[in-house]
Amino acid sequence: MHRRAFVLAVAGLFAFAACSAAPPIATPTPTPTPTLERPALHFWSGSTIAEKTVRAVIAQTTQRVGYAPELKNVNPSDVNGLLYDLADSPNAVAIGFAVTMLRDLGGGLEPPAPDDVLSLLASEIQDSAQLLATTPLDGRIVWAVAADSPLTSLADLKAWSAAAPKPIAIPTFVGSRSDGIPSLEVVYEANVEIKYQDDALKRSEALLSGAVEVAAFRACDFTELAGFKLLEDPAGITVSDPMVVLLSPGLADAHPEAVLAFSDVLKKINEANFTDLQSKVASGVDTESWVNSWLIEYGNVPEEPLG
Repeated sequence: MHRRAFVLAVAGLFAFAACSAAPPIATPTPTPTPTLERPALHFWSGSTIAEKTVRAVIAQTTQRVGYAPELKNVNPSDVNGLLYDLADSPNAVAIGFAVTMLRDLGGGLEPPAPDDVLSLLASEIQDSAQLLATTPLDGRIVWAVAADSPLTSLADLKAWSAAAPKPIAIPTFVGSRSDGIPSLEVVYEANVEIKYQDDALKRSEALLSGAVEVAAFRACDFTELAGFKLLEDPAGITVSDPMVVLLSPGLADAHPEAVLAFSDVLKKINEANFTDLQSKVASGVDTESWVNSWLIEYGNVPEEPLG
């Protein structure tokens, strides 16, 4: 097979695996030191735990086949800057969310039809980057409350906020997108006072402290959402926002081994096996060892790297 063949078609969305929770990873396994000498690959993402965990997984996958990964947080709202950097770098991989990126690139407030998202994004970025694939992780907007909250549905927000505006915590992108605050106010007639907070962990803290009763997250923020209850969306205002992987132009041609390796591992991710790993990454302790254990247990990678 021609080594570029695998990147010519954008992968479809992968379904989450069965709902039963996977057992926690038992023990951390040190990452073996690869013996091949290959260039550094740069891995960029936003700072949410979901993005950082996926970044760590694909970075260490390439490390196991001889590459030296370098990780960096980037500003997720500066999509044009990210694309410029990808075009300017021969060996970079970036993680983002498809609908959010399209919106930031001038795609309008209305999210595109789900079947059109990937083709539109691929076309929009074709001069600067290559869209490799989606991951099985969905960054759609979800609304969380404390586990003991009387609220169970977004439809409850009208009565809840009827007397006076109620404070809610949201990331910046939720404020203007049609499946965010505009729909909350128009469709569900919520009367809200917006508290912008782009750090998902700080939004969790605001819920825990009672500073706000409702907060917006991405559906793949498993760690930040732990212990909270998600509000039902009977009107169906939210739309899928798949996490995607972008490559700098020429990376797949120059280093097909690396791209093939992490493309395969991405397909092994599901909510059941990824929630525990996210919590390990969030702790900041032995991150590389925990990721290596996950790769061996769920990613079907050998215990020893290519030598």
